[in-house]
Amino acid sequence: MKAYTILLTFLVLLNSCTDENDDYSYGGTKLKIETLTIPHRWELSKTKEVKTIRNQVDYYDLGLDGELDFQQGQVLLVNMGEKTDDGDSIKSVKVFDINSSTVVAYIKYQTPGKGCKVGEVITHPFKLIWIPSRKNVLVSEKTVKKEC
Repeated sequence: MKAYTILLTFLVLLNSCTDENDDYSYGGTKLKIETLTIPHRWELSKTKEVKTIRNQVDYYDLGLDGELDFQQGQVLLVNMGEKTDDGDSIKSVKVFDINSSTVVAYIKYQTPGKGCKVGEVITHPFKLIWIPSRKNVLVSEKTVKKEC
């Protein structure tokens, strides 16, 4: 990871909850983010990763194409890694501008709860999120179990 990029993963909660119980404790102004689409098969890491991509060269190095204006923002890669069923997902990503140097990305993962029927298939749940800010990204992660 580059020295100029600060990416802290500081909170992983494993519990059942609903959107009403989300903790956006840092407050701030919610940013309008955009989920990027990938036009072709893309090779993902088999392990979980969350990282920022702050320039075009790093974006290309991931095997992605297309021009982005990295003077105006950055990309957040959220990858759950390889999963053996179709029950895991990235339920939501919300980003808040909290101060002059930091934005917080709240990531909510969803996994199947007891009794949930899932298909046995290899999946790679991921999202590429365009964040319209060059500020450092602080990450807060939460995992919820789907009620079945």
